[in-house]
Amino acid sequence: MGKPIALARTSGQGGGVIVLPGVTLGDNVVAGAGAVITKSFGDNVVLAGNPARVIKEIPVKKKIKKNSENAVLFARDFFSFSFF
Repeated sequence: MGKPIALARTSGQGGGVIVLPGVTLGDNVVAGAGAVITKSFGDNVVLAGNPARVIKEIPVKKKIKKNSENAVLFARDFFSFSFF
């Protein structure tokens, strides 16, 4: 029996992609059509080629917590700005 393949829920593969046994792909991984993935890759990358390699890293935006403190700070800074 071969080794398992682990794909994250948010990964996407184009047509004809071949993933070899024992490979793990992280979150937000995109594999181009026809790629042959021979080794594991981490999060937030675009793969292509034979053998597959990283052709681009996907930038990750930080999430800003929305709460009343941030709103008050923003309002204070905005309204304290003088136009004259």
